[in-house]
Amino acid sequence: MKLDKAALDRAMTLYAVTDRAWLGESTLVQAVEKALRGGATFVQLREKELDHETFLKEAREIRDLCAAWKVPFVINDAVDIALACDADGVHVGQSDMAAARARELLGPDKIIGVSAHTVEEALEAKRQGADYLGVGTMFPTTTKLDAEAVSFDTLRDICRQSQLPVVAIGGINAGNVHKLRGTGAGGVAVVSAIFAAPDIEEAARRLRALAEEIRGAMIRGILFDMDGTLLDSMYVWDDCAAMYLRRRGVTPPDDLNAQLATLSFSEGIAWLHNRYFPGEPLEEIDHGVYLVIRDEYLYKAVLKPGAAEALAGLHALGIPMAVTTSNDLDLTQAAFERCGVLQYFQGIYTCRMAGAGKTRPDVYDMALRAMGLEDRSSAAVVEDALYALRTAKAAGYRTVGVPDPAGREEWAQLQQEADVFISDLTEWRKILHD
Repeated sequence: MKLDKAALDRAMTLYAVTDRAWLGESTLVQAVEKALRGGATFVQLREKELDHETFLKEAREIRDLCAAWKVPFVINDAVDIALACDADGVHVGQSDMAAARARELLGPDKIIGVSAHTVEEALEAKRQGADYLGVGTMFPTTTKLDAEAVSFDTLRDICRQSQLPVVAIGGINAGNVHKLRGTGAGGVAVVSAIFAAPDIEEAARRLRALAEEIRGAMIRGILFDMDGTLLDSMYVWDDCAAMYLRRRGVTPPDDLNAQLATLSFSEGIAWLHNRYFPGEPLEEIDHGVYLVIRDEYLYKAVLKPGAAEALAGLHALGIPMAVTTSNDLDLTQAAFERCGVLQYFQGIYTCRMAGAGKTRPDVYDMALRAMGLEDRSSAAVVEDALYALRTAKAAGYRTVGVPDPAGREEWAQLQQEADVFISDLTEWRKILHD
């Protein structure tokens, strides 16, 4: 089965790698079935000693078993066996067949996993068409005595820079799974921790629960609000009526904002029309105010302190970013292009595109799906508005509050309710904290 990126990442949760060394009186097929009953989400058949016919027979049996459980099934190294049994794909090491050649033989609809120990190997595997990476060895293991050790920092860098689903492997058991929290690995690949256990099903069940806990422990994407968060533009909405009146040669009254404070934007346009320009079409007033707003975004509004450095820093770490805004798409693109940061975003998503304002999580969900992510908890929503932050938090997103002077009365509550609170974007590294 060929899975999309989000589904494949999810399938990494508990990746069972077979080993017949501990079978006893059971067959490997029986052992794999117990692992599946316990919650294995991916199965790799690894055989080094079997003759071709026995290997192929076993592969077909396990393929059918995994298909019944709707769990991806790949063969380690042996591309010929994978082709002959119509496995879902193969997993190759650095000394095995190149991923590009495996892709050429298997075609575009099969899964190809590659073992990687460095960022360079990971990026090369991605270039050659790998769908996922197996990274390790993370802990000492008796399964592969010559395996190369990989640090947590390297695992973290591979996850961020490759942007492929990653499963950690090597010496992983129930006692050390928690140490992988925050690395970005989508799950754990285990051998003896399942197949050497007295009760394979129970061992898999416990490991599945522990693996679920480390999923999403690392930020995999960031959704930024624009106005008041990245762009110092809230003044535009506070002052657009006064700026429009001045453009028309009218001195705005001192209490103008107070008179407009309880009105919606369209009600404010109607108020300006009735008070100052009753003889003109309402549409002309509306368009005139829009032109005032547009000019501020096109030519004047600047980034908030630390925003440019934050976006550059997060981009350098390979973290996908998108904009989720209540504003107009064209104005948002124009402002960010002028400010030199448009290239950092995978996309801009507006409430109009989503069909709902930020009292609903639709715009965040739209961006999440477009970024190839599945779990809301894997993405951070950065907002200055309390109501929007509450919406994101209630939906299961991680939330980052950043204050704007326009919402000063909400600062204390924003700080209390946000998962992470930063005084401004110069503190952007805090966004990545658990």
